[in-house]
Amino acid sequence: MNTKELLKQIAVELERPTVYDEFQNNVAGLKSPKTRLCIIGQPNCGKTTLINTLLSLDLPVSSISSNKGYVVTYGENTEDRALDNDSLYIHVKNEWLNKHSLEIIELNHDVVLDELSQIELCKILSQCDVCIYLMNSQAAFNRTDKFILQNLNEVTLPTSVILSRADLLSDDDYIQVLEYVKNNLSELTYVSVVDFARAHLNSIGADLLISNVEDLLTKANSATTRGNFENFYLGYALSKLFEACQSNILACQEKQENVKKLATSKKNDLRNKSTEWLKIETQLRERLSDTSNKLRQFLTSRESDMLRRLSHDVDVCGDVKLFWEKDFQFRLEELMKLEIQSATQMVNQELIKTIQWLQDSLLKQFKCRISMASGITNENHIDSMTSASNVEISDTNKLKIVTRIGTAATVIAAGALFATSGIGGIIMAVSMVSGIGAEFLMRKQTNDSKENIKKHLPEIINRAQLQVVTDFDQKIQGLTNEFITQLQTLKKEWEDSSIKSIEQEEAIAIYNFSPAKWENVMSRINQLSEIVLK
Repeated sequence: MNTKELLKQIAVELERPTVYDEFQNNVAGLKSPKTRLCIIGQPNCGKTTLINTLLSLDLPVSSISSNKGYVVTYGENTEDRALDNDSLYIHVKNEWLNKHSLEIIELNHDVVLDELSQIELCKILSQCDVCIYLMNSQAAFNRTDKFILQNLNEVTLPTSVILSRADLLSDDDYIQVLEYVKNNLSELTYVSVVDFARAHLNSIGADLLISNVEDLLTKANSATTRGNFENFYLGYALSKLFEACQSNILACQEKQENVKKLATSKKNDLRNKSTEWLKIETQLRERLSDTSNKLRQFLTSRESDMLRRLSHDVDVCGDVKLFWEKDFQFRLEELMKLEIQSATQMVNQELIKTIQWLQDSLLKQFKCRISMASGITNENHIDSMTSASNVEISDTNKLKIVTRIGTAATVIAAGALFATSGIGGIIMAVSMVSGIGAEFLMRKQTNDSKENIKKHLPEIINRAQLQVVTDFDQKIQGLTNEFITQLQTLKKEWEDSSIKSIEQEEAIAIYNFSPAKWENVMSRINQLSEIVLK
């Protein structure tokens, strides 16, 4: 792939096709098969008059400044045509032009130095192989003259300087101006001043001008000069592509930095959300604690009914001693069994609400679910829960009572110890405190004994309920610990998963915004630049 094809490929990849098109337009004039003689000068300095004198033509001359310039070349077809907005292309049957394969270009540019860019200057100079520079003798070697001539010399263009309007000066003034110009141009190797005395451009002989031009042609090295200009245009195009490529690289790097900042921000947000987990944990503890409180309130609300039933049993019993020793504890156990069933249902309903609240909170705030093993249904079956039987603390269907005559009974509820001292133990404890003993009851089976028992029924019920509350509290505390443990495990898994997801997203985004493609393009731009420098 040659240099131009590589330049075009890079321009297409960078979506800058106009850069290549501009390069092609700039080098198009360099392909001319003819030697190009440029007549350069500021407006209205006599460029057209010089062409008329040189070629014995009668091109229109105007004292009014114009940006239009002529391009004169040899041709059988003498029809004039517009070359572009700034030039008029003219064919003339001039054998001298044909012999030297010469093309004369009038460059009529009103140069504003402060606004002239390097590329604009190059577009002016690159039209020349050799040059005649017309300098107004009445304002000789001004800032513009100095700038143009120094640059002509720098690009090694053979140049002759001719003073125009010299006929308007006196002899002494002309000599002074001529010496002044020569002295200022003495260090410019490729620029020389031609002395045509004080002759008007019309009166200078064509032979003298032709001789000067032919001398310039001997000094011309068109191939080298044009090659240098082409390299300049190539370097200029590469500089534009370099800027575009560098902009793409910086944009990619900026996007990568933004991705890293965003990933860091997300990770910080995760850490900040730890407080949200702590809030949920605190609220969970409070809700489970409220469940225990509601259990106490529930049992308290049931005291009066239990007291009424037990009091009635005491009132209707025939043998107080037998009732106290045998029937009372079973009656109390039956009532407590019913209370446990109701309490279990109430507690399970509260637990279901807590589980649903926990699920909703986790799903809303963290987009994750929790599945509890003990007493908590799987998350996939939450919608199917219709009763408290799905979540059980104590299994009342498996309630077993083991009694020993005259001693304590052990009650097992769902595998958990219901009462460490048993119902019998409760009754014995109350008897010792109240002074109600078996010996007393055997001797006295009167209404006083019934009243004494009824007097202590509230204490007995409270003690029995205390055992129930203690058992439930232990179960609820166990579930609380299990909930918290699994919640903390879920938090750790959520954090690890979230961080992993963020890091994966970050890696993908950084890969997508990789400047590798543009760095490869930049490498090829640098390779082309090295070719230009060589």
